[in-house]
Amino acid sequence: MATVVSPTLANISQQDFTNPVHYVVRATDGSTQDYTVTVTGGGVSAGYASWATQHAGGQTAEKDYNRDGVQNGIAYFMGATGKATLPGIVHGQIAWPHDANATGITWKVMTSQDLQNWTDVTAGAVDVGGFVTYTLPKTTPERFIRLEVVAP
Repeated sequence: MATVVSPTLANISQQDFTNPVHYVVRATDGSTQDYTVTVTGGGVSAGYASWATQHAGGQTAEKDYNRDGVQNGIAYFMGATGKATLPGIVHGQIAWPHDANATGITWKVMTSQDLQNWTDVTAGAVDVGGFVTYTLPKTTPERFIRLEVVAP
C-alpha cells in the first residue's frame, strides 16, 4: 500500500491537469518515489482530427474511410462512429443529425436541379435540437439536396 504525500489530496474531488502535476508517493516501508503526470487529450474529442484518428484512419473530411457512401466530414458532423446513413426527405423536409461535440467545422445546405450547379440555401436551414433541418419550398421543381461539411 502506498500513500500520496504531495500534492495533498484531502478534500480534493478534481485535479487540474492543464499543466504537468508532480506527485510524491510514500510506500508503507517509508520510501518515496517521485512521479510527474502529464495528461494530453484527456480522452475528449479535440475536433475533427481527433475523431478522424479514431474513426476514419486519419483521412481528410472529403474521403469515405469505411466506404459507406458518407464522407468522413459528414459522419463526424452527425456523430457517427461506424457506418453512417444519410437521412431522406420526409414530407418535404430533411433533418441531418448534428452532434454537439462536432466542433471546428462549417456546414452548408445546398440544392440543385442537375447535380452540376448548386445553390447555397443554408439561410433556410435550422440547427436546433441535435438536427440541422431544411424544408424544401413547395413551389419549386424537384431538386437534389446535400449537406456540405468543411473540416479543418
